[in-house]
Amino acid sequence: MNNDSEILKLVEALEREHLLEGYSFERKAEIVAELLKGPYLDVCNDYAFKLCFTSNKPLLMMFLGDVLGEEIVDLEPLSNEIPMLVSGDKKVVMDVACKLKGSNESVIVEMQKLDEGDILPRLMFYGSSLVRSQIKKGDMRYKLAPVHVVCIMDFTLWHSAAQDGQISFNYRLREDVTGEVYGDETVDGTGYLSVHLLELPRLRKSMEELDNHLDEWFYLFKNLTTFAEPPKRFLPRYEGLFLQMQKTRFTVDDKQKYVTVMISEREREQSMEAGYRNGHRDGFASGKEQGREEGREEGREEGSMDKAMQIAKGMLAKGMSIPVICELTQLPEEDIKALQEELKKN
Repeated sequence: MNNDSEILKLVEALEREHLLEGYSFERKAEIVAELLKGPYLDVCNDYAFKLCFTSNKPLLMMFLGDVLGEEIVDLEPLSNEIPMLVSGDKKVVMDVACKLKGSNESVIVEMQKLDEGDILPRLMFYGSSLVRSQIKKGDMRYKLAPVHVVCIMDFTLWHSAAQDGQISFNYRLREDVTGEVYGDETVDGTGYLSVHLLELPRLRKSMEELDNHLDEWFYLFKNLTTFAEPPKRFLPRYEGLFLQMQKTRFTVDDKQKYVTVMISEREREQSMEAGYRNGHRDGFASGKEQGREEGREEGREEGSMDKAMQIAKGMLAKGMSIPVICELTQLPEEDIKALQEELKKN
């Protein structure tokens, strides 16, 4: 249960950050209460994710072991910032970074809620920056340990040959004809750099249909906030995740950062969608290729609507109220109610 003084502090923090501008203080308080509803916070929240996996090493080891398909005996945290090579370099700040003891493999773990259109080059930039940072001034030989980049994504990308039911996609440098891994002299034969995309919306199984640990992680990432208590099928293996994400473990300062991130992401999503729509309208107004532009506009508008409906579906699954969902997604109430009925049938 959230107490009034705590909600008051959180709303005051939102006002300092100029978030939810145009809303009354009372509506802001209602929205904050909705975001903190239930005993567990959302592990897909960027701040909560970092707090969860940087403060619970056994949980991070278990997760990485399931993703990479190898037993992880121990790991040590790395700084989540990679120093710039020259003053003009872009700063690299990662969510979670660690080194696997014994093999010296490095792992970057990113949580990405929004599709900002540049996730693939960004992950390659992060990974290659960590590869580059292994060679120091004065080193006589280029000796590299593998770097793995793991990205948990709350959206899907297009893949030319995705298998039915495939939920994760794993990449590494290979020779075109033979499939030989570039740098297969590395300790596990994975090469110097691998990228692992975990696309959460691709899991469409019910709890009863989950048949491996990766399925279970996906399901928990998507549904943790909907549980009143841990389902027996996830215990004792995932007890650490439930304990770590208990709302009562978060300080007021933690909750402030959690709520700020949550609302900032949603406002950024709305701003992106508005920018796309305005850009399409401006393009149409220019009069160039009007017929084709009109068709593109309709297709993009449909895509924007589909995206908003997917967000609304996730909010409904988390138990948020219809008025709050309408305000945050800008969708009409009748659409949200129709979506709610559809979810009940499924």
